[in-house]
Amino acid sequence: MRKNRIVSLLISAFLVVAMLPVSCWADDGESVLSGTVVNPLYEDVLNGMPAVGDGGGEMPLLAASSSKYRDKDYPKVTTTDSCAKVFRSAMKKRTTVRFRYTFKSAAAANTANATKLLDESCEKAFEHTGDPCEGEYLRWQYSKYDWSATDPNKSDRDHTYYFSVHFVYYTTAKQEAAVGTKIDEVLSRMNLEGKGEYATVRAIYDYIANNISYDYAGLRNREFKSFTAWKALCKGTAVCQGYSLLMYRMLLECGIDCRIVAADQGSSIAEEGHAWNLIKLNGDYYYGDTTWESTSNNTSGQYLYFLKGNSDFLGHDKYYHIYDYIKNHPVAASRYVPSSDEQGEVIPIVKVLKKTSISKLKSGKNYITVKWTKQQYGVKGYELEYGTKRAFNKGSTSIIRVSDCDKVSKKLTKLKRKTKYYVRVRTYKTVEGVDYYSAWTSKKSLSTK
Repeated sequence: MRKNRIVSLLISAFLVVAMLPVSCWADDGESVLSGTVVNPLYEDVLNGMPAVGDGGGEMPLLAASSSKYRDKDYPKVTTTDSCAKVFRSAMKKRTTVRFRYTFKSAAAANTANATKLLDESCEKAFEHTGDPCEGEYLRWQYSKYDWSATDPNKSDRDHTYYFSVHFVYYTTAKQEAAVGTKIDEVLSRMNLEGKGEYATVRAIYDYIANNISYDYAGLRNREFKSFTAWKALCKGTAVCQGYSLLMYRMLLECGIDCRIVAADQGSSIAEEGHAWNLIKLNGDYYYGDTTWESTSNNTSGQYLYFLKGNSDFLGHDKYYHIYDYIKNHPVAASRYVPSSDEQGEVIPIVKVLKKTSISKLKSGKNYITVKWTKQQYGVKGYELEYGTKRAFNKGSTSIIRVSDCDKVSKKLTKLKRKTKYYVRVRTYKTVEGVDYYSAWTSKKSLSTK
């Protein structure tokens, strides 16, 4: 994952101004506090704007008429704990956070105290609960929030302010519902019931590493949806944050603890950051990087970044954010070694290889040259099937394999002259001696000369 730095002085100036809190009085005498807070994960990046989803859009600095402030729409909070619950509930629904809070005095009802309440409540809302839709899944899914707090009572005796916190989310509620449905479908296909932790972790890791491709276009264009589990799972492509969020979500759905680890910007592994996962297995914690596993073009059949410890998680920088959960849960010294029983219950990979497509056919005397689109990541190579029968009946065709994923053409030779041939192509990958295939392309035909 890269976080592209903002170099425009105009945009930088906007961010500085946007983060300044405001305290003012509306025309009718209402006391209004307001401000903007950029997600600390993206504080140097204008990422995810313009707004999307139910929580998108800019928040007006001055609130609307006091008649709109109905207590039933603004639950009362008295502590950061109760406020955090309101935050968490609204964020999971991708809606605006609303609550009311009473300050102790007129002097205490100021922007600094309101900001402190919001900061502490928001941070507590992101605490790890074990719920797959909470914790870091929320922390990594918004770019900023605009807030306003209004005292509509016009009285020095009552210092109750009605807060509205308007998040700029990366996904909509509908997209998150689609993620939940798709996860249920994938886990059902894995048939994990009764399986041990190792088999479950490996099945989910294999699924993500083998079915998600890196979204280079999304990275270049700073498309915020490329940073989501939704795009990883529902579109089959994402940057490292999307990979890590999906791993986090799926493992927690299965009751296995998982966290997200972020490399600092400017660290040696990535000029502008990278993310992977911390996975708890049989009481210990291990690293896993589905992004690098997916993009490694590894054909050895051995894992490079699965359940590694501090000594063998090669190529990863140690200067990541030292969150409390890493301090309190040190990573194992070396990789996890499964027992023979655990090896015996390994689940076959639920594989959805990405298709290719035939781009061109060219014929000559006794030959046809086939060209197809390149599918570099997540595949080992291609298979071509050809014959003179349109139906591709068994025994009437020939299949040849191209084991180089970078090769995008093949000359079919020793064909009959002036004969019509049908051709189709599919991708394949070999994992631990087992071949997995994509669907075939649409068949195309051409006659030899």
